[in-house]
Amino acid sequence: MSITLPTAIIGGGPIALAAAAQLVKRNMPFILFEKGAQIASSVLSWKHVRMFSPWEFNMDSAAKELLMESGWHAPAKDHMPTGLELVNEYLLPLSQLKQLQSFIHLQSSVKAIYRKGFDKMKTAGRDLAVFIIEYEQHGNLLRIEASSVIDATGTWLTPNPMSFFSNVCETSVEVCVLPVSSAPSWNDPRSGNALSLDLPPIFSCTPILIVAETDVCIDVV
Repeated sequence: MSITLPTAIIGGGPIALAAAAQLVKRNMPFILFEKGAQIASSVLSWKHVRMFSPWEFNMDSAAKELLMESGWHAPAKDHMPTGLELVNEYLLPLSQLKQLQSFIHLQSSVKAIYRKGFDKMKTAGRDLAVFIIEYEQHGNLLRIEASSVIDATGTWLTPNPMSFFSNVCETSVEVCVLPVSSAPSWNDPRSGNALSLDLPPIFSCTPILIVAETDVCIDVV
C-alpha cells in the first residue's frame, strides 16, 4: 500500500480534528470529510449545553501544540465549556490552521467505503488494497483513494430507533412542562445573571402511560 496516500477521516468534530492534528504532528497526509456546512456542525446543535468536564480534558495534546504555535491562547483549564465555546474557542481555530484547513472538505457526505478492486466475496490480498472513499459534495459524487480510514462520525446523527419487537410493555413516566411565559430566552441579553443553570426550572409534571413493544420489560415506577 502506498504511504503517499492520505488517511481519510470521516467526521468533523473534536475526535476527527484531534486525529487530524495527530497526523499533522507525524507528517502524515490526511483528508477530512465533514457532512455539515461548517466544522463540528453536530456540536453546534447542542451549543447551549455546558459540558461536564473542564477544558483540560477536552483538548488533544497535538491539537493544543499546533494552536499554541500559531499564537492561540488556551482557555482556563478548569472552566467547563458549552458546546458553542468548544467550537469557537478550540475546534474552529484548529480547523483554520494552515496545516489543516486545505485538507478539510465541508458539506461532504461519505456514501461508501470499500477496497479497490475487491467485492464482498474476495479475501486474498484485501489487506494490501487501498481504500476508495465515495462522497457527495454539492450534488456531485466524487471518489478518492486513501491508505486508511478513521471513522469519527460519532452517534449524534444516528440515534437508536424506538423499535417494535416481541413483548409489549406498559410503564408510567412524568412529562415535565417548562414555564414558557416566564422563562427568559437563552439569547436574550436582558436575562443577565438570572440563569444560574443550563436548564430552566420545571413548571409542572404530568404522568402519562407509555405502551411499547420491547424484548425486556423494566418497571420504572
